[in-house]
Amino acid sequence: MNGPAAEFESGGQPVKQVSEAKIWFGVVLILIILVIGSTAWGLCKGYDLVSAAAGPMGAALATLLSWGGFHLVSRRADDVTMLTSVSFFVVMAAFQRATFLAAFIITLFGVATGLTVVWVLSEFMRELIARWSKKAAPSRSDHVLYDADVDGAA
Repeated sequence: MNGPAAEFESGGQPVKQVSEAKIWFGVVLILIILVIGSTAWGLCKGYDLVSAAAGPMGAALATLLSWGGFHLVSRRADDVTMLTSVSFFVVMAAFQRATFLAAFIITLFGVATGLTVVWVLSEFMRELIARWSKKAAPSRSDHVLYDADVDGAA
């Protein structure tokens, strides 16, 4: 939900919404940290800087594009957690000497597939929770004494 609209907790207190700028800043920060860590790991393995950084940067760009498209469609602030569940592709790219294009293509399809599966499962779970949380309507009986005042009988 964007704009000044606020959601309310069960206690009636408004929940402060996270701005889009903070969400995107957090995502970019996570990816920068993962790229730096992956590049450092590649340097420790003996690769030169270009070889060590090419794979993680391609994977980070693909992750950002996939997640960005998903976020623009879903418009939920809690989907940032989905990014962290699929961002291991950035780290994985450092374990092999991948080119930028290879890491980009593999990660783009991997993250897009992962986000689609997570989205379908989360929508299914939201539907189940919504269905189970509905209060049951009071049962209607055709019995003559259905609404009789039993407690007040003397």
